[in-house]
Formats: sequence, C-alpha cells, structure tokens
Amino acid sequence: MLTRQSPLAQSRRLFMEGVVGGNGGFLWGLPALRRESGLSQSQLAEACGISQKQISRYEAFKARPHPGTLKMLAQVLKCRIKDLYIRHIEE
Repeated sequence: MLTRQSPLAQSRRLFMEGVVGGNGGFLWGLPALRRESGLSQSQLAEACGISQKQISRYEAFKARPHPGTLKMLAQVLKCRIKDLYIRHIEE
C-alpha cells in the first residue's frame, strides 16, 4: 500500500534527495518556472516573504532553500515541489 506524504514531508524528502543526489539540492527549475509565471525575482520574493537577494542566490545555485520555503515557492509558482529541482531546457 502506498502512503501519501504531506507537502512538507515531501519537500523535506526531496531536499535530502537533492543534497545527497546528483543535483546538489539546487533548484535547477526555479529560473524557468519563475519566468513562465511572469514574475520578477522581486515579485516572487515578496510573495514568498523572503528577500530578492535570496531568490537570486537560489537561481545562481549559491544557496539551498529550507523545506518551508520550498513549499511556498511551489505554491506561488503553481507547480509541484519536485518541479523546482528539474532542469528545464529553454529554447
């Protein structure tokens, strides 16, 4: 039987997989998802209650977000948490 995880438990699991796994825990998909949503870094930061500088650090792969921040980013961008970790090929 499959058990369903809460969004926060899922974000914690994905965070740990990212840190231990191949992507280093960085949000490879964040820049593309933000642009697809039509948001600037400042707008996304304000909607998530964090600084624009922090969004910039996530997009530059210099910082990894806390699980609670992951949940907020996914809600604002209307995506799944795991989508934030997927590298998007831009045309």
